[in-house]
Amino acid sequence: KKCVTDKCAERAVLLENRAESRGGALYLDKGGILEAWDVNLLSNWADGDGGAIYAGHRSKCTLRGVEFRRNKAMGDGGAVFATDTKVHLEMSDNLRPPKRPCLFEANSVPDGEGGAVLVERSGSADFLDVIFSGNGIGTDHSDVLVAEVLWQYGDLHLQQ
Repeated sequence: KKCVTDKCAERAVLLENRAESRGGALYLDKGGILEAWDVNLLSNWADGDGGAIYAGHRSKCTLRGVEFRRNKAMGDGGAVFATDTKVHLEMSDNLRPPKRPCLFEANSVPDGEGGAVLVERSGSADFLDVIFSGNGIGTDHSDVLVAEVLWQYGDLHLQQ
């Protein structure tokens, strides 16, 4: 499948980027759109939220076959921080094998919450064929933290 918008990344590596605020590798806000296929986000760092990706305020983020490894946020969301936005993660649907699931491995938040992903406010998240492994190492932080989402503002869907 090819990208259907002009805000697209395909078969890319985002390695060792750093943000002094939010979104170590990518920052989406105010209706930003991102589609990514078979992208690796490795060892990115944010002094604030979203070690690899910050998605906020009516943004839309669709990730297929994306790997998040060793990303770190000093705020919340070791790999992904999503607030008031829609995030969709699933196995890549490329026509040629191998299809690969989204993977979150060894992402961390030393003092924050959501070792891999934090979704808050009126955000929503879909996780289809997503693997979480060893996020928040050395802390008691969970892989995914959903704050103020399930109760009245939004949805979280998990499916294998």
